[in-house]
Amino acid sequence: METAVQMKMYTLTKREFLIVFAAFFGCFFVTVIIGAAGPAVLGTDTQHLGVDWTRQPPNPITPNKVTIHGKSTPGWSAFSQELWLACTIINGGFRKGDGSHRLSFSLRVEQVEGLKEAGKWHTLFKGIKNYTHHRKLSCAEQCEQFMVLHLGYVDSQQYKVSFSLEHTSNLSLVTNMTFKWQYFNSQFTQLEIWFRFIFVISTFVSAFLFMQSLQSFAVGDWSIEQKWMSILLTLLVLYNDPLFMLRFLVVGNWFTRFVEVFFEATFLCALLLFWLCSYHGVRKLTRKFTTFYLPKLAIVSFVWLMALTIRAWEEYNSVSDPSYQTQLDTSGFQGLRVTLYISVGLYLLVLAYLFVRAFAEMNNLPYFGEEEQ
Repeated sequence: METAVQMKMYTLTKREFLIVFAAFFGCFFVTVIIGAAGPAVLGTDTQHLGVDWTRQPPNPITPNKVTIHGKSTPGWSAFSQELWLACTIINGGFRKGDGSHRLSFSLRVEQVEGLKEAGKWHTLFKGIKNYTHHRKLSCAEQCEQFMVLHLGYVDSQQYKVSFSLEHTSNLSLVTNMTFKWQYFNSQFTQLEIWFRFIFVISTFVSAFLFMQSLQSFAVGDWSIEQKWMSILLTLLVLYNDPLFMLRFLVVGNWFTRFVEVFFEATFLCALLLFWLCSYHGVRKLTRKFTTFYLPKLAIVSFVWLMALTIRAWEEYNSVSDPSYQTQLDTSGFQGLRVTLYISVGLYLLVLAYLFVRAFAEMNNLPYFGEEEQ
């Protein structure tokens, strides 16, 4: 067995174990109560709009196209974080008992304008080909709700949106619509800021105290769990995103979103690497980098790279393309997603093998499973 600094958990009594678990579940219960009794996560504003074909005849150049204009209620700020505009086609000529109908069209965001503090409207997005996405809806008495707009940041007090439905033979059935604006509640955002601040401070203090308790010992005398705990606690501080407030100070910058995604992916993949090393490190005294760490690092690094690429590209599209939807517009991600699933599957197979092997080696220990005489 390796000689290492003894960890405190090995000398805890049953009473101390109960206190630790009670403190953990107590904190968890308090956060659940605060979340349930706190402000709503999303705010919603609903508007109804009728499409009058007598006043807006089809365009002779594009006869199967109709342009619709929507205007939001004022009073938004950067604390609203994100903005969604969903639309539902109601009473579109479909009657009860007619069965289900399919309505397909191309959705194009023509223009998005925002009202700044100076009282002037500024064009945020101008319709181009890249902002066109194909949608298919199932309709009965009303059609499925579809997402028209998603802004990854809010930098205006009010918005005006113009979008068009193109390339459908059933366009004349579009006679009545319901708009639903959704955004993060500003009170919830303030609560989230305080929670993130508390988590950052608490994890930083925990990491500092842990490192302080081990500074009198040489790093070579630390156990593998202690070495990994020092790394994971440091990454946990970054996982809680100490730069979260930058997204409210530098509104519309995709780099702040990328930093958050980078911190999250790095911590989670470091946790995956820790589990591999822990189970493989049972009864292993020599851990060379090329034979012990490098194969595991290659597997986890591939998962990290794929996850970071997909999440970063999704965040970039949510900021740059107002009509992008992650759930539907996934044509550019299929190859990356398949590669990510294969990498995760390979990781799970290796982890399961090391897990079974670790317990088999523990069962072979002469003192394991024997009752006290």
